[in-house]
Amino acid sequence: MLNLKKRKMTTKELTKSSLFIDLIAIGAQIKVPIPYIPFTLQFLFTNLCGLLLGGDVALMCILSYVIMGLIGLPVFTTGGGISYIFSPSFGYLIGFAIGAYFAGKFMENKVYNNKNIFIAGLINIITVYLLGAIYFYLISNFYLGNPSTIKNVLLYCILLPMPADLFLCLVSIPIAKRLRRAIF
Repeated sequence: MLNLKKRKMTTKELTKSSLFIDLIAIGAQIKVPIPYIPFTLQFLFTNLCGLLLGGDVALMCILSYVIMGLIGLPVFTTGGGISYIFSPSFGYLIGFAIGAYFAGKFMENKVYNNKNIFIAGLINIITVYLLGAIYFYLISNFYLGNPSTIKNVLLYCILLPMPADLFLCLVSIPIAKRLRRAIF
């Protein structure tokens, strides 16, 4: 469960968090356009954030990134600003934070091996896509007045972009292991 008590982050955690905020913002700019939800490298960096920083720090880190975008810094895939809340893809940003938290919590007290890292990545990706697809459906149908069927949401919000992110789960394994040994 998320520890809601006041928690002071160490200088090392703050430095690592700022690095991941930068990487996530850069990953948002590296995109492959597909209908509705573009493929970006954000998942790679949010997944690594959860794997390497742990659940609590990853959650704070990614929420900081989201807040930066909402106050107007152009760190999201299509810019920034408070109106981004009404973007159909905003649910994925929420999913990045919660998914990284779950991945980080899963890895606590676990052996840092390929199997556990991959399972943590799967937990992360399921969380991201579940929240992203639900948000997309709700905002499209009930706010934007752009009705979308569940079939279309499954196709465009999960089936089309997910294979690339599953590949990024696999890519995360050697990167996370090497980074953990080298600087963490």
